[in-house]
Amino acid sequence: MAKVIVCYAHGGTTGDPGCLSADKKIKERDYIKAFIDGVFLPALTKKGREYKTIQQQTWYTIDKQVNAEYKPGDICISFHLNASDNNEATGTETLFSKGSKNGSKLAILVNDAVVKTIGIKNRGIKEITREDRGGRLVAGTTPPAVLTELFFLTNTNDYKLANPKLSEIGTAVAEAIEKYFAK
Repeated sequence: MAKVIVCYAHGGTTGDPGCLSADKKIKERDYIKAFIDGVFLPALTKKGREYKTIQQQTWYTIDKQVNAEYKPGDICISFHLNASDNNEATGTETLFSKGSKNGSKLAILVNDAVVKTIGIKNRGIKEITREDRGGRLVAGTTPPAVLTELFFLTNTNDYKLANPKLSEIGTAVAEAIEKYFAK
């Protein structure tokens, strides 16, 4: 059975906190690690889907770590929270590798599931190259890979909309992944 390779935002370790909430109390890294461990992985397990988690030692090795776990048919997903100096920036977006038909399909399914669940602006799917933000993971790995920015942590309204729905978001993404595999 094909598995899901799940990459923690900013490694899931203490070195890189990622972005901070508007009040500087919530770190992206910690929030996403709790979401993955407490919500998303149990949702995958409930679906009977195998997974492997990756905690990057450094950003510059993430592609090698993912490729070392890859078997034909596997996919890769990384969850993040977006940030902006404009605290009104809002929405969900999902990045995938330029030219990847399977990456595009996965990105559409995941992005639509998150947008529908949160009820937030759809910033769409975005093709990126290895040189772009997130490109080492999304475009530098063998499996179809997506990086989903669930919402803007710097926007208090995005947080208020999404936070109570974390369980539903995890389930919706797990269901989107099963739709992808059912192709």
